Amino acid sequence: MAFIFAIGLTFATVDSEPKLELSESDSYATMYVNIGNNWYPIEVECGIGDAECRVSFEEDPSPGASYKVYNSEDLGDPAIGVGGIKSLEGFPPTD
Repeated sequence: MAFIFAIGLTFATVDSEPKLELSESDSYATMYVNIGNNWYPIEVECGIGDAECRVSFEEDPSPGASYKVYNSEDLGDPAIGVGGIKSLEGFPPTD
């Protein structure tokens, strides 16, 4: 009887605060940049960390320009990662 009770208890326990574990591949996703007050989706790997994620575009006509990366189309939702500026191929997105 105690054995059945012990098995039942294993299913009854629940972690009240599950811990989110991210792997390196989870941090590579569709993110957003706001350029000229317009949102554009980009694919970037910000890494895992606690620093601001920024990108630059190799063919940007404004040398040295970098753009803050966001998780969603919301200025209050900045992407966090390992820091530094990630370089992306091509021109900055435009309409």
